[in-house]
Amino acid sequence: EKLIPAGLRYLSLHNAGRCFGPQAVNAIISADNASLFALSITGAYLLYDADIAKLMTEMMSTLSSLEFKACPNLGVEFCKSLNTSFSSTKGKGCLLELSLEDLSLTKENLISIAAGSDALRNLKSLKLRRIGGTAV
Repeated sequence: EKLIPAGLRYLSLHNAGRCFGPQAVNAIISADNASLFALSITGAYLLYDADIAKLMTEMMSTLSSLEFKACPNLGVEFCKSLNTSFSSTKGKGCLLELSLEDLSLTKENLISIAAGSDALRNLKSLKLRRIGGTAV
């Protein structure tokens, strides 16, 4: 808890490995003054769907920029959380930037982000690179 400084606004971890997983997510969520507007995570192989879904649900009112690269355990829960957290009817977030790269998301996972929702209505920047394969 004391690792999160008051007013944390932006978190960028490249080659995160074991440094960003359930414990890091819980520390951010439980911090008193955490109000992330941007999150950029690369190579977090301990980060799972449920963890990032929980973070997005808790931070949706301030989070506006998301970037995930080479995080092999993100899948359907992550995509559904994007759909609900940033929908004008279900959530209260405003997603402006979304970048997904080197993820094992299926076509169905990607469709679930926008299916029956306006979660992507405010996007100013969308980057999808090397997406495919089967969910881990």
